[in-house]
Amino acid sequence: MLRRWFPLIAGVFAVLVGGSILFNTEPKEKDPEIVEMYSKAEVMIENGSFIEAIDIYSQIITAYPSEETAWHEKGKILNRLKMCSESLGHYAEYVELFPDSTRGMEGYGIAKKCLL
Repeated sequence: MLRRWFPLIAGVFAVLVGGSILFNTEPKEKDPEIVEMYSKAEVMIENGSFIEAIDIYSQIITAYPSEETAWHEKGKILNRLKMCSESLGHYAEYVELFPDSTRGMEGYGIAKKCLL
């Protein structure tokens, strides 16, 4: 009898404790080094220094390959600058690492159109 009710009880318990303890749904706090690098990249973009921003996002990706935001931001700039082949290669890697990312798929589509 308990086996029959266990999934329901476990689900209710998970909801009662907020889900974050059992399922680790809370967002992780970003490493201060990453936050600083993102800030520098934003300043570079505001100043029109897009290549420097790409370099910073590349550094983030190298140090923290799971930082999807860095992949996305770098790809946006590559597409914006019409760096078509670089963008397509970048987004191919991005989509491979994050296959469920709609942002990655959208960027990949833009990069492919750029080549036409």
